[in-house]
Amino acid sequence: YLKEDEAIRVEAEQAITSEAQGRDDDLRTAILDFLQENPGAGKKKIEDSVEGKATRIREMVSGLESAGEIRVERQGRRLMHYAPQGTVVEP
Repeated sequence: YLKEDEAIRVEAEQAITSEAQGRDDDLRTAILDFLQENPGAGKKKIEDSVEGKATRIREMVSGLESAGEIRVERQGRRLMHYAPQGTVVEP
């Protein structure tokens, strides 16, 4: 009986992890698509234009920057975000 409960718990955790990964992939794609269409956008513009919670969007933008998937340039006090040239966003 305990082994069956453990198996059900593991399956539920895997489903939750898979769903979260899918949401992250969707958010990543939405941000990269937005930056392709709006090069040089600031964080606030990205947050206001991409669907999702602002905190998750900020986390994803920071992660994409750290991973080299987007580049950020400072112009004065403003940070401008760009998707690299030739970026192909996979669905």
